[in-house]
Amino acid sequence: MLKQHKITLAAIMITGLAACSTADKQEADTVSLEQISNQQWQLVKVDEQTVTAMGEKFPSIMIQDDLKVNGVAGCNNFFGQAEFEEGNIRIEQMGMTMMMCPPPLDKIEQQVSATFAKWSPVTVSGNTMTVTGEDHTLTYQLK
Repeated sequence: MLKQHKITLAAIMITGLAACSTADKQEADTVSLEQISNQQWQLVKVDEQTVTAMGEKFPSIMIQDDLKVNGVAGCNNFFGQAEFEEGNIRIEQMGMTMMMCPPPLDKIEQQVSATFAKWSPVTVSGNTMTVTGEDHTLTYQLK
């Protein structure tokens, strides 16, 4: 009986340590505004599909440290005021130019707009920023 209690106690301690380690890792992995702001990010993938440019115009985003944002969603320029909390971002009211985008940029533009319209987690790994929305994952690289 004593042996069984020692095993149970050891299992509880290991589980507790693992939980603490996971919580610390999640806190450490939360992206800060400083990691993503004041840099030009170029969209390279949407849902693991490579994004192509329209001439010289490439989908991109610039997030300033005051959370003003601007960029190219597909072929249209956009701007707005972002919100950023605990590693999540959204642009509640995004303004945009109104050019008609040819395929596939029209679809990319809709995916970018939809992703930033709702709270989406942001991760950064090296020179890559990933914004994971409900329906789409946007992968950006530093330009």
